[in-house]
Amino acid sequence: MKSSRPKAIVLFKSERRWCHHVVEKLEMTQELTVVHALPIIKQKGFGGLIRYLNQMVESSSFDRLFLFLDFFYGLDRSFIDSIDSSVQKILVTLDDITLHEFNLQTALACDLVLTADPISVLKYQEAGIKAGLLMLESSGRRYRPQKDVEKTTDVLFFGNEQLADRSQFLDFLEKNGIAVRKVGGSTHYINSDDLVREICQAKLVINFSKTDVLDGQNHVREGLPFLLQLKGRILEAGLCEVACISEDAPALRLLFSENELPVFRSQEGCLTLVRNYLDDDDRRSRTAQALHNKCVEKYEDAALMRNMELLIDLDYPRTTATSVSSNPKFPLGYLTRVVRARIQVVWCKPREVFRELRNTLKKTGGHSRKRRIAFLVATIAWLAYYSISQLVRRVCTKKSALGD
Repeated sequence: MKSSRPKAIVLFKSERRWCHHVVEKLEMTQELTVVHALPIIKQKGFGGLIRYLNQMVESSSFDRLFLFLDFFYGLDRSFIDSIDSSVQKILVTLDDITLHEFNLQTALACDLVLTADPISVLKYQEAGIKAGLLMLESSGRRYRPQKDVEKTTDVLFFGNEQLADRSQFLDFLEKNGIAVRKVGGSTHYINSDDLVREICQAKLVINFSKTDVLDGQNHVREGLPFLLQLKGRILEAGLCEVACISEDAPALRLLFSENELPVFRSQEGCLTLVRNYLDDDDRRSRTAQALHNKCVEKYEDAALMRNMELLIDLDYPRTTATSVSSNPKFPLGYLTRVVRARIQVVWCKPREVFRELRNTLKKTGGHSRKRRIAFLVATIAWLAYYSISQLVRRVCTKKSALGD
C-alpha cells in the first residue's frame, strides 16, 4: 500500500555530526531521501547535481526539497531555480544570524525558509518570504527529564568556553566560590546520551549568547566584535526540566518570559542570579518547570513539525527570483561569493572552472558595463591568487612529505 505521507529530498553539503538530528525531525511528517551534494559535484559538476536532482524528482514524484546550504555558497539562487518547479523548495538555515544577507538572496528562489533564529523569521517575512522556526536541539525523545538522577553539579556549562568572553564569566563565578562543571567544547565532543545525563545531574545550566571572539577578527561582519544569538542549550536544559539562566539576547525575549528564562547582562548580574537560584530550591524548581512546559509546548520537535506543515500548506504568494523580475539582477557581492565557492569545489576540472566563470558572467546582466568589467577583473585577480596559493600549498605539502 502506497504511503500518503509526502516524499522529500534532504540536501546536505556532506555528512555532518548534526545531520541525524535533522533527519529524525523531518521523518516525523514525511518520507525522506538524503542526498549529499559535494561528492556529486566533484564527480559531475554543479550542472550534474542539478540533473541528478531533477531526475530524482521526475522518476519518483517527490513533493519537497529541503536545502541545508549554510556556508555552502556555491548552491545559489540560480541553482535552486534550476530545480523542477513541481517540488516545494525549502531553505533551512541554522546560522542565519551571520548569513542573512546572503541567504536572503537565495531565499528568493524558495517557497519557505526555516531558520533557528526567531528574529530572522521576522526579517524574511518582512521581505515577503514565508518563514518559520526550526530548532536543531529540540528532540523530546533525546532530551527528557531523568528523575532518578542525583543533582551532583551546582552549575553546568557545556560547549566551547573559549568563544567570546565566556571564560571570563566562568572564571569570575569560580573566583567567587561557585563550582562550575564544564563539559564538551570544540575538541571534546560529548554524545547526546552523556550530555542528557550531565544536564539532569545539574541544579542549574548557564548559557552565553555572544558569538565569536571579541576582537572581531574572525567574524563575517567586519567591525562587529560579536552578535547575541539564541543557543540550543536553553532548549536542551528546558526539555530535561533543568533550570537555565542566560546572557540576554534580543531573540530570547521573543520566545521566553523572565519566569521561564532569567537573564543577566554582566558578570555581577550572572553571579547574583546563580546564587539566588542555588539558594532557593523552590524557585529553581518552578523556573525549571516553567521552562520545560514552554519548550515542550512550543519548541519541541512535534510542535515544530506541526507548525512547519501548517506553513507549507499556507496559501502564500510565492516569492521567487523569476516572480520578482523576468530578468533578475543578482548583487555582485552575492555573485562573487558564489563563483569563488564553485571554482574552489571544481578546481581540479579546468573545463568546469571555465563553465562556472562563463555562467556567472551571464548573471551580471542588469549591471552597468563598468561594474561588469570591474567584477570580471576582480574575479580574474582572485583566480590568479587562488592558483598561486594552491601551487604553494602543493609544494609545501610535497616538501613536508619528503622531510618526513
